Amino acid sequence: YFSYTHFLSTKIHLGRSKKIEASLSDSINPINVNVLSKSDESKDSFGKDIAIITTASQETLNIVKAALIEAGVPDGVINYQVISADVVDIGLSKGSDSIGFIHHVIGLDEQSGYLNDRSVYLDDPKCTVVRLTPGVGESRSGVQAYKPFPPSERAPNGSGDDEDYLRRPLNKVERSIKTSIIAKYQTVNAATVSQAKDPESCISKFKPCSGDNSDAITFTNFPGMPYHTNSFYLLYGVNHVQTGFATVQTISVNDMGGNLLGMVNVNAELIGSASVYPNVEDNDELFAVMITRDCRGSNFCMEISPSMGEDRSKYGPLTFSEDIILNPNTGTAPSEKEILVFRVLYGKFLGGALPRSIN
Repeated sequence: YFSYTHFLSTKIHLGRSKKIEASLSDSINPINVNVLSKSDESKDSFGKDIAIITTASQETLNIVKAALIEAGVPDGVINYQVISADVVDIGLSKGSDSIGFIHHVIGLDEQSGYLNDRSVYLDDPKCTVVRLTPGVGESRSGVQAYKPFPPSERAPNGSGDDEDYLRRPLNKVERSIKTSIIAKYQTVNAATVSQAKDPESCISKFKPCSGDNSDAITFTNFPGMPYHTNSFYLLYGVNHVQTGFATVQTISVNDMGGNLLGMVNVNAELIGSASVYPNVEDNDELFAVMITRDCRGSNFCMEISPSMGEDRSKYGPLTFSEDIILNPNTGTAPSEKEILVFRVLYGKFLGGALPRSIN
């Protein structure tokens, strides 16, 4: 997966620069990007040259596009992300807004589907950014050079379908987990919540949008339970890639400081994981993964041992997030109203017992 997104980084409010980080249009992604020789499959967008023009001026866009074509860049690989003066205060003066640009990349091993080490890409990103700052004023023809764009229209993210048919099977997975693992369970009061942001609202209300991405929706869960040596968390939910609502789905584990401790690609690494529990039918559309300090060879388990540097963080709670990226049917993030979010169980092994069903 990859995407390119331009943001309103900061905006002047009450005489001060305020950090906003709200997207100014939908992201360019493997489905909507302009590339040569592209079929209907988004995978054909990878490994090909593209150019992206980001500007607030229609005349500047035409000039840059003509220069690219003259330099030998095919018209069919040129993409556009425009800025509206109705949204951004354009200018080079101290009181002007600022914009930024984010390039998201998720690399998957072609054979295993596992997440690649990000250094593989960062060592050679093959991406060049050039800033052009033309003077704003009268053109040679005497016509005002700055011709603004209207605000960008965003694509809807609903597909008209949903995953509600998996609600009962998911409840069955939970019951099976509780009856098959010898442990004492505690109720996890924290609910899985959406981190979706509305960029237009962020901009109009001068609130931070944390770098929203129209391709992805993130859900988080903070159980708030201590992570003792015999503690475990069990995350279970729907494989949204298998149901057709996502292209990529990852589960991340973080400590209280926001440090990433582990990540798993659900569709590559957790196929069949829910079916290891008794009386759960073989169903690739569901997953279950255990988080503990010592998996002892168990399948579908992540060993997570936070830093032991300080006593107060030794048994600190973990936090979890689920990133659901790019519905292939819409070219945007799936609608949170159409999907079932992941759930978290917290427990403590009794007498050091291992989960019998996944040994």
